[in-house]
Amino acid sequence: MLERTSTGSRVNPRACEHEYACNVSTVAAEKEATVTAKLVGAIFDMWRDVDRCFEGLSGEDALKQHTGGSAFAWTLVHIAGFEDGQINVRIRGSERHPVLLDQFERFRETPGQADSWVAIQQAVADMRAELRTYLDALTDEQLATTMAPPTRNGPEQPLQYLLWRDIAHAYYHIGEVAAKRDQLGQRTGDYPSAWEHAF
Repeated sequence: MLERTSTGSRVNPRACEHEYACNVSTVAAEKEATVTAKLVGAIFDMWRDVDRCFEGLSGEDALKQHTGGSAFAWTLVHIAGFEDGQINVRIRGSERHPVLLDQFERFRETPGQADSWVAIQQAVADMRAELRTYLDALTDEQLATTMAPPTRNGPEQPLQYLLWRDIAHAYYHIGEVAAKRDQLGQRTGDYPSAWEHAF
């Protein structure tokens, strides 16, 4: 049976509750994509590495806080939340994805905890689909000239900078997750993998 998430999307919980298997980044579609800007291609390649890092993760392991740190599921929320907040919200003026926002806001009271692996995977898929539609057609010039408005912590910033920061941030946490999974006997390989769209 398909269940509705808070965004109205339909997801089969049996396909996702035991393993990371929701095809979050739609790899097949990416291979066929024509990317205008190489930096945007690097984002799509990074998504594939994020997915590989979480691949095969059981629902139980995803929600458990191993070695006292954040749960793997919350780390995925944290990675995706940067993109959602900095690009979809700050630049595009969209609302935060409700699942990502809910999990992130509760971090203050329950640090590093997450409570729905199925909903989180679907939320990341939904957020990426929306973001991909926006990024796909952008040129290098547009990446350099599109500006994010200033925040209380800093000045306005070009989208180009935020994408490079997104890549650095994601690979930091890929390393964190991969190292923890190695300790659990769940080796996920080396990173980064070959970037097909960035070069």
